[in-house]
Amino acid sequence: MDIRVVLGQPHWRYTYQECWGPQGQIDLIRKILATKPCETEIERRTREEYISIAQALKAAGEDFAVINLSVMADTAGLTNDSLMLQRGLPEPLYMFPRDAWVVMPDLCLFSISFPPKNEVISSCRLLTSLLGEGGRVLGRGKTVIVPELFPDENGVWDESVTRDACEEVEELGFLTVAIPNPDCLTMEANGRTTTTFNDHIDRVAGLLEGKNGELHLIVDPEYRIWDGDQGQLSTSASIESIRRACDKAHVAVHAPSRLSVPYSVGFCQLPCGKVVMTSGDDAVAELVENIIGSENIFPTEIPIEFYPAYVHAGVHCLISELPEFLCPRQQTQGA
Repeated sequence: MDIRVVLGQPHWRYTYQECWGPQGQIDLIRKILATKPCETEIERRTREEYISIAQALKAAGEDFAVINLSVMADTAGLTNDSLMLQRGLPEPLYMFPRDAWVVMPDLCLFSISFPPKNEVISSCRLLTSLLGEGGRVLGRGKTVIVPELFPDENGVWDESVTRDACEEVEELGFLTVAIPNPDCLTMEANGRTTTTFNDHIDRVAGLLEGKNGELHLIVDPEYRIWDGDQGQLSTSASIESIRRACDKAHVAVHAPSRLSVPYSVGFCQLPCGKVVMTSGDDAVAELVENIIGSENIFPTEIPIEFYPAYVHAGVHCLISELPEFLCPRQQTQGA
């Protein structure tokens, strides 16, 4: 069996009660939070969503392993393959392998949560990098899209951090594209709102490779960015700024008419080219279908809504490509 994909470990302790998300999706998130489910209901629904993602993976014909396979995942008949990661890593990495490493042709970037690496195993370069946190990376082939800003290991946000990280992979033959960070909102119970920006662009954008190898970026139609001179830009100006950045890599930029499910553009295109995505968002599904064909789309049985609202994660966060040298059923020391 050829295992090329890994699914995060199911876990329910990391839930948030605050209303937070990309600015254009905050009303969708508020609507979910407004139902005020009890803790038991949140756990039940997130379990159902997790199983639904795994079932979509199976339907796509993709063999996969679950990190540190749990009894729940095993008994649900999802898979009996386990990828064992070393203990002592930050626990969220077990749930969201997308933020543990990024796999690209002949290159695997590891999160800085792992010990420093710069070596070659089985013709694959292993490199510890700030771009190993895959929520801030959308990649396909030799093209890598990243946010303009993300923090270094000390929490310092500066353009030089992005530049240095990008130059490191560009020296290995990759093309990097930096797009503006999306504005996000935090809404407190007293009605106060705070605007920030975030570096995990997989909440607001998804990268697709079309049938002829062309690349397409589908973005949140309410993507908003902050310009230091002009303040917050309109959605049309924000998306135009993304389009200009992507032009140099010949990446076409699309925006659906609207979003119906939070993080719905955070789909996952598997190594085989098929796409696993949330159900419930017809506008996004139509765009994806136009690019890769309906036969290559595998939606979840139920919409993935509680994960974005309560865990701040979507489909893309839970699924990651598996480096070839990591073998399921074998304890991996240090990954």
